[in-house]
Amino acid sequence: MHIAIISNSFQEDYESNLLNSLAGRIGRIDFIGSASFDKELFDKRINYYDFRGHDSGGSFYTKAMKNLRYYGRLLRYIWSTEATLFHFQWLRFPILDGVILPLLVRLRGKKVVYTAHNVLPHNRNNFFQKIQFKLVYSVVNRLVVHTEFIKKRLRDEFKINPSKVDVVIHGVYERILHEEVTKEKARSYFNLLPESFVILFFGGISKYKGLDLLMESIDSLEEEGIQIFVAGSLDSKYETDFKRLCEKYKSQNNVFVIRRIRDNEVEFCFKAANVTALPYREASQSGVLFMSYAYGVPVIAPAMGGFVKDVVPGKTGFLFSPNDCKDLADKITLLKGLPYFESEKHKASIREFAFTNYSWDKAGEELKAVYEAL
Repeated sequence: MHIAIISNSFQEDYESNLLNSLAGRIGRIDFIGSASFDKELFDKRINYYDFRGHDSGGSFYTKAMKNLRYYGRLLRYIWSTEATLFHFQWLRFPILDGVILPLLVRLRGKKVVYTAHNVLPHNRNNFFQKIQFKLVYSVVNRLVVHTEFIKKRLRDEFKINPSKVDVVIHGVYERILHEEVTKEKARSYFNLLPESFVILFFGGISKYKGLDLLMESIDSLEEEGIQIFVAGSLDSKYETDFKRLCEKYKSQNNVFVIRRIRDNEVEFCFKAANVTALPYREASQSGVLFMSYAYGVPVIAPAMGGFVKDVVPGKTGFLFSPNDCKDLADKITLLKGLPYFESEKHKASIREFAFTNYSWDKAGEELKAVYEAL
């Protein structure tokens, strides 16, 4: 079997873990990526094609020329490769990446798989987007999702036949734990107070992520010794609201690291935290949850989508009523009052739960079965 996986600059951790789980299971894997990825993270059996270069900024003209070069290379590859199956991981331009290119692939007599990480792009749930993604879901041969919740939404909202949709688990990220990176050292690295109760908000900062809900919840508690630690890059569309939010809560002792977190800093982020908060307004699952589990850190997430299955109350964290600041505050207080979450034994139990139920090895087997069925 010869497959091609097209990243379109999707999450590096996800892509490297997914491809490594497939290496050795598939005859040949071509990965269409960019120079922004660390190639050392990928199994040597993966054929890595850097068609995009660095995903850096620049003028409109520079970006346009970069995209033209990328799609030119991609079209040549599609027309000349012997790969018989193409798997699109992300769509930068839904009509181009999700409709036109898959149609060209199918015109060549090849199969197309698309992973619907979300039913619709976050913050863009409108009629135009629904039309675009209805076309995407209709054109491809198979759809891969990570939760039954998304599969049900595709059936109910887009009338997609469930037999066309395969649920493949989202694996827990494989992370090496370094004993020398202690909680004390991690907190010192980010200037967090040694004795505070640290709530980590990790990853991209956008409106739908609900950071304001978290800030309001903590403000309502009026408790001493709680710090919110925000670590991640800021969505430019959220910049104005974010600045307003920071201004409102500037008197509180919160810590903001607003930039892309380097790979060697991720362990410091999670080891500094008592809990990871996912106060999302709308989401079906989150890679941050599985990253948190990899470090044995509990999660507080909304009772929606795949979170209902992925979070075991009292064992791996707690669920709160979506968009309910009071319930979120109550769950933070509840977890804060349970010291067993801080024990190394319990952290190990969270990791064991995660790797038993959400291993990338299992995800690779499930995805291989999808490919073979095509």
